[in-house]
Amino acid sequence: MAVLERLTQTHGLPQVLQVDNGPEFISKALDEWAHRRGVNLKFSRLGTPTDNPYIEAFNGRFREKCLKQHWFVSLDDARQIIEAWRIDYNEVRPHTALGNQTPAAYKTAYLSNTALLKYKSSDDEILRGTRHSRPWLVEREEHAREQTVTPACFMK
Repeated sequence: MAVLERLTQTHGLPQVLQVDNGPEFISKALDEWAHRRGVNLKFSRLGTPTDNPYIEAFNGRFREKCLKQHWFVSLDDARQIIEAWRIDYNEVRPHTALGNQTPAAYKTAYLSNTALLKYKSSDDEILRGTRHSRPWLVEREEHAREQTVTPACFMK
């Protein structure tokens, strides 16, 4: 519960927590924490890891790249090793799904472009068809279209 409290301080309360049916998520403590704060718990259906594929993929990577690579001699040792892995995963190692950026760089780009997009007209974005789930890609895509060159073999 301490981790959830810490995350709440930095990111605010979520409206919904997507959780699976593991023992850590069906506890009375989590249910009480969510109820007191007005957070809905959305449980995935039993036997359907596809309900939350992102966390399933992350759990697999975490298990293979961190947990199976280390022998923890104490709880403090585990905390230190896992924290070092978390920093590497989020701030050092690029992710192909994020355009070979680290999650930290991806977040920074997203937040700065979101701030810039607030100053643009929403109607203009809709008319141009540039409203995009990843707004920083809009400028890249527009730039790529402007820079497109027809190869000589296709020219008449």
